[in-house]
Amino acid sequence: MTRNHILRHRQGDGFAGRPGNVGRAHGVAIARRDRDRRDILDRDRIGREHAAHGVGKGNVERSERRQARDHIVSMLNQAARRHLGIVSGLLNRCKHNAHAPKSESAVSERLPLRHTAVTEVWHNGRMTPTSPTEWRTLPPTEAKSSLRSAVRRNRLQRGERRNSEHAETFRDLVLGLPEAEGITTASVYVSRLHEPGTLPLLEALTARGVEVIVPQLGEGLQRGWAVYTSTEDLVERSPGRPPEPSGEFLPQERIADAQLIVVPALAADTLGTRLGQGAGWYDRALADATPGVPIVALVFDDEFHDAEERALPRQHHDVSVDVVVTPSRVVRIAP
Repeated sequence: MTRNHILRHRQGDGFAGRPGNVGRAHGVAIARRDRDRRDILDRDRIGREHAAHGVGKGNVERSERRQARDHIVSMLNQAARRHLGIVSGLLNRCKHNAHAPKSESAVSERLPLRHTAVTEVWHNGRMTPTSPTEWRTLPPTEAKSSLRSAVRRNRLQRGERRNSEHAETFRDLVLGLPEAEGITTASVYVSRLHEPGTLPLLEALTARGVEVIVPQLGEGLQRGWAVYTSTEDLVERSPGRPPEPSGEFLPQERIADAQLIVVPALAADTLGTRLGQGAGWYDRALADATPGVPIVALVFDDEFHDAEERALPRQHHDVSVDVVVTPSRVVRIAP
């Protein structure tokens, strides 16, 4: 490439008549040419070495796939940082606003819809139905399955310390219910790691002299109950099962003695619909409860939904709850 060629090429960019600029451009062109030549020589040398050492086409293709994979991972990490930054910034703006609501669920309601959707998709790990319209397009069984997966993934994000604090709040709110005053027998589930915690509630009821019965499986997976005595007596008899006491197995009909029933839930709405774990254990057990006895569901704030905007899927066998307790409020379901 000659100086005259560069001069003609750069006339439109204001280089004409300025030899100093032309000289610099010429130097850049020479350096680029030399660099390209070195790259070609390096590729030829590497090719010869591969041929000499038996590096075949398959190894080269695998190397290229690894490079592509590393590039995708890098892009995902960058997207994660951008996403978390967006959501964190929005939450901080909401929380520091003079009129910002106090609960997490109320804060999330103030987020722009597009960022709320991004947050749900990110934490869910896949495109699970999250809007009422999408829920209604699926059969109830499939809609429930998708929602259960989404809630379980979200619960894994909660820290142990935070869950412990919530468990104490659940205890105080349940004990403060008028329905909990003067009772002699209650049925309460034993919480697992990522569920709304009930151990403080179990201890407090027992300290009051209330007989607390908790779920227990008998022979042949027979559903029944056992009297709670202490946390030290609880044993996880099989993986994934809630801990159970070692006391005498009581028949399923024993729940009829309970004057207050606290049930687990993955989600609940303002109509009293409860999303359970999917086995139908409590729906069948509650059929033996005394009519009129209050049924209380414990969920986290973001798992309680306004049925007018986000009604949970419901089937004929689902038993409604009377009260929903979250870490920030108590909601009574209208009859």
